[in-house]
Amino acid sequence: LDPLMPPDARVTPARVKAYFTLMHELGNRDYTIVGRLAELQSALRIMQPHLDFGWLTAPGGIAVRSRLQMVKRDFPVPDSAVLYRWGIELMDSALTLAGPSRRCVRCRDGLLIAILASRAPRLRAVAALRLNEHLVRTSTGFHLRLEPEDMKTDRWLAYDLPKNLTPYVERY
Repeated sequence: LDPLMPPDARVTPARVKAYFTLMHELGNRDYTIVGRLAELQSALRIMQPHLDFGWLTAPGGIAVRSRLQMVKRDFPVPDSAVLYRWGIELMDSALTLAGPSRRCVRCRDGLLIAILASRAPRLRAVAALRLNEHLVRTSTGFHLRLEPEDMKTDRWLAYDLPKNLTPYVERY
């Protein structure tokens, strides 16, 4: 591609058709293909806001999504008890690993999976978690306290972790 050409000259119907065909041949699902074309359209609107790129998602005035089957993929969602047991198994198996950093990573991953499975905090709140700040020791175990800025509702949320996680948090 000629770097001196503007974006609208590079993105041609023939190239978009080839891109569409390639995505389809590579096994991309219809929702992914529609999403990629929308992303391309958004990028072009930023680069050249004075031009209309509606043809990317609606060639000939007909939406790409109406031309595709748009079948949602089914995927199994494991029961939270299964995920919780998996987290415990990861923490237990961490003791068998060679090297302290591998043990720490496995323990951390298992603990996060168990916490997510048992209490389901949002990922943004989990990313903000700090020991002795959000996860604090009490006389009965560990208490999780999430701050308003880490919550979708902008309110404090606090609860105790399951008691059987206490030795795992202590180990971590």
